[in-house]
Amino acid sequence: MSHRSSQRPEYVFANPKGEAISFFGLLCSLFIIVLTVAACTVRPVVTDIPPDALSRIQQTNRVVCEYKGKVVVRYVYKEQDIRLKGYLDKQCNNDFTLTMLGPLGITLAKVDYKDGRITAVDGTGDVSLLAQYIMKQKNLESMVELIRYPYINVDDSFKISLKDGDYFLTKDKYEITAGTDYLIKTIKTPEGTYTYKYSGGQAEELEYVTPKQSVFIRLQ
Repeated sequence: MSHRSSQRPEYVFANPKGEAISFFGLLCSLFIIVLTVAACTVRPVVTDIPPDALSRIQQTNRVVCEYKGKVVVRYVYKEQDIRLKGYLDKQCNNDFTLTMLGPLGITLAKVDYKDGRITAVDGTGDVSLLAQYIMKQKNLESMVELIRYPYINVDDSFKISLKDGDYFLTKDKYEITAGTDYLIKTIKTPEGTYTYKYSGGQAEELEYVTPKQSVFIRLQ
């Protein structure tokens, strides 16, 4: 009659030298590697304020008001969650053309906004009146205006200090944070908060959040 051992089996692997490596030993090694990588990716923090810090923040954050390229948009208003992707051609006067794309890059609709008026066409024909209604009812102008960043121009009237490892700028009811690269990360206003994320020094994600709505745009 055979008896099964109650001892938990330990799986064993072999390295190129033929030496046995236990499964649990392998897990411990992987855990140490993960901790090492995490320690090496600590967020850089600001530790002091150079005399020219305010000037550098001004120079680094020149206003960008036009964009031509792919976008991914998410707009949340009350219980509605609108998501779309497309190609945007936006000018500094806020005129724009948005081509909304579907699967495989198929054009679903094209919206032109010029001098405050909208013309729109989809697969069913002219839908300009519907687009105009949605634009006003949902306050979608905020989506277009978000691609004029940063929302506030920093000038010498701002007070600068340190907060949570970032430069912290204040003026009246406005609060701005900037990182070690002097790029503006957040702008808090009485109405809402703007958040900017960058890749290679260029804006990659723009977000505006208020108690009533949120707009997120990824520039591609």
